[in-house]
Amino acid sequence: MRKLALASSGASIASGNERPNRAAAARIKRLAVLISPRDLLSPSSFSSLDHFARVASTKGIEALLVGEHALDQLDEFDALFIRMTTSVGGVAYQFALEAARLGIPVIDDPMSIVRGSNKVLQHRLLAAHQVALPRTVIVNTVPAVRQAIAA
Repeated sequence: MRKLALASSGASIASGNERPNRAAAARIKRLAVLISPRDLLSPSSFSSLDHFARVASTKGIEALLVGEHALDQLDEFDALFIRMTTSVGGVAYQFALEAARLGIPVIDDPMSIVRGSNKVLQHRLLAAHQVALPRTVIVNTVPAVRQAIAA
């Protein structure tokens, strides 16, 4: 297993060379934390992930950082926590779909990624629930964009 900056917590990036110890798996739950070390806009810093892994270990959870090449190892985990930028069709979405297919709890689940990516849907849902919104213009053509910018 390739160690990352989170060595103090034991968190690491799964490389595919290790198999879980099934006896230990009965005692310790394994949480895959999907990250992209190259993501400059990552939702979590390495220090936050290190803190998360240390707290998880006190709760009997082994939090392991996994990269985008660990999709085929997802069935070795009890849950998935996505900590990379999400978009429909992206790597994180593929992990969310696979976790759902396997029946593994996942944060962000596929439907949350779809809803979070669809700003028109978000606007309509917020408006339907009478949440105060800033002035919003929904445009779908180049002339409409130009008109909205000029307004």
